[in-house]
Amino acid sequence: RKLSIALEMAVVGDPVLDDGVAYVVTIEGRLLAIDVKSEKLLWSFNNNGNLGAVWSTPVVTDEAIFVGDADGNIHAVDVLDGSALWPSPFSAGGKVVGSGAAYQEGAVFATDEGKIFMINLNKEPKTIANLEYPIYSAVNFVGDQIIFAPASEASLLTAYDLNGFEVWAF
Repeated sequence: RKLSIALEMAVVGDPVLDDGVAYVVTIEGRLLAIDVKSEKLLWSFNNNGNLGAVWSTPVVTDEAIFVGDADGNIHAVDVLDGSALWPSPFSAGGKVVGSGAAYQEGAVFATDEGKIFMINLNKEPKTIANLEYPIYSAVNFVGDQIIFAPASEASLLTAYDLNGFEVWAF
């Protein structure tokens, strides 16, 4: 059976399916939770119109959905009801174009300013690295290494550890 729901909005990032719910973000700045079985919209989040364009895939954890937007903000949203978990979004210091990755009680993201950072449910950031080139790709974990494709002629793929040290590049 094929799921078909008219969103009437452009979706660029991949949807995430978790426990029978599809989480979808749109280029117009909306995060939607859709019950896959009933094909009904459970909730919609746009932070009162302040969620910027989203080009990436949402990061879903047990407690929250983290969404990075092109305005350079990270939003933490309650999985159950779509409410904002923080009174205001976290300013990432650059546009978040690529998808983040879940890690422990939070997520890791990268910006077009070359910053790689973690953010947890308590809105406590930890900068991992500040690079000299933009990062538009998704970040992924392989073990405790963060893998990404920098926008640099120096390497196609790069791995950093959680302490901000380059492990390898090619």
